[in-house]
Amino acid sequence: MKVKCIINTPDSIKIDNLKNFNLGLILGKEYLIMGMTVSNEHIWYLIDEQTKPNFYPSVLFDVVENTISEEWFFRLIDASSDDTAPFGKTAMWGYEELILDSLHYENLLMRKSEALHKYFEVKVKFESLTNL
Repeated sequence: MKVKCIINTPDSIKIDNLKNFNLGLILGKEYLIMGMTVSNEHIWYLIDEQTKPNFYPSVLFDVVENTISEEWFFRLIDASSDDTAPFGKTAMWGYEELILDSLHYENLLMRKSEALHKYFEVKVKFESLTNL
């Protein structure tokens, strides 16, 4: 799945926790989606800009390629028993480690080298499949 950035300033959207957030996205650039989550009634995409993976709200993008990898996994999240559920997450889709390994998810967002290595290893594989 690929998206193109159409908004890169938090003032342009109505999501409270983004008011002081530096999005760092490039207008018009296409991004490969590595995962998605539903959180606080919004869909968020896992992409990276300048080698920093992060979740960004879908309202910042237009979808330019809507196929999802056959290698993606899905998980419903129960906030009462799942430690990846802060921020109101209720569901996630993405590559295997992101979905099945809660430590990978946490380590990726903390920029730990092993998690980053796995993310970019999988991204290279997905890029070859999507020709991004």
